[in-house]
Amino acid sequence: MDNVKIIYYWYDHLLLRKTGEAEKVQEAIKNHNYSTFLDYVNKYGAEYFPQEAYILSTETDEVLGYLDMAKEEAFRMVMCSEYECG
Repeated sequence: MDNVKIIYYWYDHLLLRKTGEAEKVQEAIKNHNYSTFLDYVNKYGAEYFPQEAYILSTETDEVLGYLDMAKEEAFRMVMCSEYECG
């Protein structure tokens, strides 16, 4: 997929970074470890983990579409992730 980047934005609500779990979530996403990612989704829910990843143009940063993170094949396409307090 040339000219696009797929990024997943999630929230730690200042909790996961204090427990060290934020780094573990980031690592699971980076390594496409879907089962570990789902463990955190099930533990914390949609308030922390939105259902969609963004498909962005690398040229304009325009949102081109979304991927459903409930689907493992979509999760494996994520190129990077970022989190904030939310």
